[in-house]
Amino acid sequence: GCEQNSNEILFDQTDIKDERVNEIIIYPNPFRDQAILDFGKIIEQAEIKIIDVYGKVVEKSIVSNTDKYIILSREKSKGVYFIEVELDGEKVYSKLVIE
Repeated sequence: GCEQNSNEILFDQTDIKDERVNEIIIYPNPFRDQAILDFGKIIEQAEIKIIDVYGKVVEKSIVSNTDKYIILSREKSKGVYFIEVELDGEKVYSKLVIE
């Protein structure tokens, strides 16, 4: 008949939020001729860089007042690239594959 009490600990409910506001979708990926970079909303302005595996910027564009950007494969070799989108002071990265 032993009874032992421990200290009570109260936990407040917390919300875990994703701090990233901007997300991009690229489709189709991999692609042959062209792919669409979809911002998911109309953006005021974004800077887009396509970077090869060696870190060289092979394409740079500034777009404004649009919800999509078309990526063309012309003048790019088949392979893996990375895309950097600077939007609202935030940089978003994604992988891009040209077949």
